[in-house]
Amino acid sequence: MKQGLRNDGVELNGPVQPTFEWAMKYSPSFQELIDDHPEIAEPIGVLFKQNKALGRHAGGVIVSENIAERMPLIMAKGELQTPWVEGASYKHLEHFGWVKFDLLGLETLRIMERTIELILKRKKGYTDVTFGQIKYWFDHNMGNDVIDWDDQEVYKVYEEGRWAGIFQCTNNGAQRLFQRAKPKSILDIAALTSIYRPGPLAMSIDKKYVKAKNNPEDIKYDHPILEEILSETYGMLVFQEQTMAIVNRLGQIPLDECNSIRKMMKPQQSSAEATRKAKALKSRIVDGFMASGLDPYQADKLYG
Repeated sequence: MKQGLRNDGVELNGPVQPTFEWAMKYSPSFQELIDDHPEIAEPIGVLFKQNKALGRHAGGVIVSENIAERMPLIMAKGELQTPWVEGASYKHLEHFGWVKFDLLGLETLRIMERTIELILKRKKGYTDVTFGQIKYWFDHNMGNDVIDWDDQEVYKVYEEGRWAGIFQCTNNGAQRLFQRAKPKSILDIAALTSIYRPGPLAMSIDKKYVKAKNNPEDIKYDHPILEEILSETYGMLVFQEQTMAIVNRLGQIPLDECNSIRKMMKPQQSSAEATRKAKALKSRIVDGFMASGLDPYQADKLYG
């Protein structure tokens, strides 16, 4: 309904919640619809602001003991879940002391688990393999403290295009990007998987990254702090943590504000209040950039 009102030129500023009667009064297209089809007025009034369907977050999980005694639950498709709405009221969870974890089940993990199970059966003589035994083998043979992160034989897999079972490399476009970039470290892999997203691809970050990685001598930094923060990604702003570090160290914004500022830099609403806050935020950060030694052009370019 809000979008329909905006289409009619009715400006909504602030937390406006239009009612059925309000829309009838101010939205010409809505009035015309009801005039042409009066039989739908009553059903619309009944259905307005009712949930159309019930879904479930792909990986959103709340961990708690006796959760049925602590928060409301509803039955959906035979399973209990919370009625919190993703993108809206779930944000109130923190206020009540809850944390929403995003726990995603991956087919890759199931393949790894099954592979280790086969190793234990065929090489170790196990019969009924438990998850505890699988985890023990993984921790002692493939855990973070055991594997060699600099083993270049592993990274050759990407350059040579041996993609079977390689996580995040099932897509042809991702495969081409990895082969062009020739990753040599786990950080390179993290950067490439972050770059292969619709937003960065639309900005040609993939092409810029590969060019910079293959020609590091051509990379120019406008400030030594930028070199410290961006050198590991060849001058490209890839990770959100880099944004926060730049805002903190170069923009002179206190670290405890940086995460909130990161979210505000790309306002989701087009309201006048959101626009005003975005302008004030840009002015504050750009002023910090210039105070750190960037000229106005460099500061504005870095923010944009």
